[in-house]
Amino acid sequence: MEQAIDLFIRFLAVERGLSENYQLSTQRSLSEFAQWCAAKKKIDHPCSVTLPLISEYLADRKRAGLSAASIKLIVIALKIFFRFLAGNGAVERDPAEALALPRIERYLPETLNELQVEQLLEKINVDEIQASTRRYPAIIYQQARTAGDQILHIEGLSASNGGTKLFKNFDLFVNKGEKIAFLSKDSQIITSLFQILVGEKKADTGTFKFGQTITTASLPANNEAYFKSNENLVDWLRQFASEENKDEVYMRGFLGKMLFSGEEVFKKSSVLSGGEKMRCMITRMMLAGANLLILDEPTNHLDLESITAFNNALKDFPGTVLFTSHDHEFTQTVATRIVEISPNGFLDKLMTYDEYIESERVAEQKEALYA
Repeated sequence: MEQAIDLFIRFLAVERGLSENYQLSTQRSLSEFAQWCAAKKKIDHPCSVTLPLISEYLADRKRAGLSAASIKLIVIALKIFFRFLAGNGAVERDPAEALALPRIERYLPETLNELQVEQLLEKINVDEIQASTRRYPAIIYQQARTAGDQILHIEGLSASNGGTKLFKNFDLFVNKGEKIAFLSKDSQIITSLFQILVGEKKADTGTFKFGQTITTASLPANNEAYFKSNENLVDWLRQFASEENKDEVYMRGFLGKMLFSGEEVFKKSSVLSGGEKMRCMITRMMLAGANLLILDEPTNHLDLESITAFNNALKDFPGTVLFTSHDHEFTQTVATRIVEISPNGFLDKLMTYDEYIESERVAEQKEALYA
């Protein structure tokens, strides 16, 4: 489905000349729907989309707190997308031919024509959509200690991997309460930076210093090292708790917040799925009560409900967050500052993610950054 979406967005740009903002908004709505279909229903082709499926997705979004106006925008995006797929003969030129791409018929629902698409989506009444009964984890990050004014100061930091330069002379002064999204064309750059900050890797040059009141909790992109034992989840989590909080009831309470209930808490940590491991790692972070969070691709393996809960938790978190994510909405709604790093240097902008990617000035600077 993502391939069909990309084709459609390019059609909007080339054939219709619609604004970049409109293209980005439409692509975001459609991509989130495609990701939900793939994760929840194992559906990856437009042919398999049905009205009940769309209604269920919209109910999920409503349950997540999305406004009626936002849901209507999603309906509009879906409507024009499926109209485009089903109505190949309705456009002036074959978009596949115009864009020199494989013919669009390969993406078309065989049993769905344009009129049926219209009738399908016209049946949706946003005001009548009932909130989904899906369960959302209770992700709440609380600081055991409020941070002082000195958070983190990085000066002249450089790192390499196997002789390949990752970044050099990186400087950053982090202010209290900032939520900084780190970007790079090479994800290894951000991972290495975070590993240096949590003490898992040494920098080639430079220094960094946390404030005296700072306590950190991290979520690595690769968590396999944490799940090599055969401990059950209660015992697994207990190893990260303070002495006064090792009680089984207390541990089960934290696991319950992440939807591990009943006998599930005695599941062996070594046999967990990717999503279950991520939920355990998030529970571990909540238990820490840190005032600075370092998150490397925190939405990996998570379902829509967990991503939504995680997103809301970070927005409400009064502390400081350093993170990187490929999830557009997650980054846009959490980040208050954007830092992009390459082997040639870095950009540091006090703006939202959408402002960053839409800025012509930033685009020019990025081009020089990767030259």
